[in-house]
Amino acid sequence: MDILKSDVLKTLDSFSLEDIQQAIEEVNTQKGRVWFGKSCDNLQQVLYILAENAEKKLLDKEVHDLKQALVDKYKKNMDHACASAKVYNIWGFYQNKGKGQVFVRDALLKELYGEVTQ
Repeated sequence: MDILKSDVLKTLDSFSLEDIQQAIEEVNTQKGRVWFGKSCDNLQQVLYILAENAEKKLLDKEVHDLKQALVDKYKKNMDHACASAKVYNIWGFYQNKGKGQVFVRDALLKELYGEVTQ
């Protein structure tokens, strides 16, 4: 199911972080110049927002993949439903601390590799 209906939004969502960072570098070399009648500063601002969103998307994917890896780890000792519930509770515990996705990712990595310090 694709929730994005606009071709423009689909295109924006498909840009990789590397593509966006390359575009930022290109715009930085044009700093102070005018491009199609508009300042490059506006374009640079948009690119920084796209980069921030791309970083968040990558982090969300990492967290999703870690949750799946934890489910696979726990499925060795229990059924899929119990493993999924356990991972959901672990993820919820760290998510509810309100320290952000980087904290959650790092905590899930520790859970996966057995370095838990709750």
